[in-house]
Amino acid sequence: MKIRSITCFINPGWPLDEALLRRAGEFIASAKQAYTALGYEIQTARLATAPFPHLLAGRNPDELVSLAVTLEQAARSLGLEYVSLGPALPDDFASYAAIPSAIAATQNVFLTGLLTTSGGGV
Repeated sequence: MKIRSITCFINPGWPLDEALLRRAGEFIASAKQAYTALGYEIQTARLATAPFPHLLAGRNPDELVSLAVTLEQAARSLGLEYVSLGPALPDDFASYAAIPSAIAATQNVFLTGLLTTSGGGV
């Protein structure tokens, strides 16, 4: 049996909390080892963060590119193939505009955007 992905959800802060990232990498490495020992094939390991507008709170949304590039490099050094920086938020319209540049600057970073109102309506 294959496991599509082991994903660790964290809030790495910005600037990045290096100790937290190391612990996340250690956790995923341990989980991969344990599942592999049980006969499972692990396809990928991923890091998922709090929504990036929260990580950049009070900062220029253009810092998203730096955050994405830096986090992708850190994740790669920990053996993690993919990073999800969470969604742009309806209450922060500028966060949507920052997404294309971050995607263009990275190879394995994913970003999304909520397409609902803050109250959950369409």
